[in-house]
Amino acid sequence: MNRSAADNGKAAAAEAAERAQADYFRCLLAERRAEIDLAIVTILAVGEARGLRDAVHNAERERREVDRMIAALDLRFSAATPTASVRTPPPGEVIHSRTQPAA
Repeated sequence: MNRSAADNGKAAAAEAAERAQADYFRCLLAERRAEIDLAIVTILAVGEARGLRDAVHNAERERREVDRMIAALDLRFSAATPTASVRTPPPGEVIHSRTQPAA
């Protein structure tokens, strides 16, 4: 094996390891996002008190940040080959509207 082939093999192995790590973190982030969605639904089921509304806003902010991290991983690794991980689509409905009157 010549020097170039060995370097190519190391680069391919490094890329594969990096992709596996990204897939792992993407899965963790998708699970965290599902937990946040559940927390939002649970909080909204309890009531619409001012303190609960703040908790929902915080959870929605965290969900947007998790979505941003997932998108960054997807963007980084979509150029090479698609990942084998399951994609979690964003919810199709608004869980909480900020235009509702205060309780």
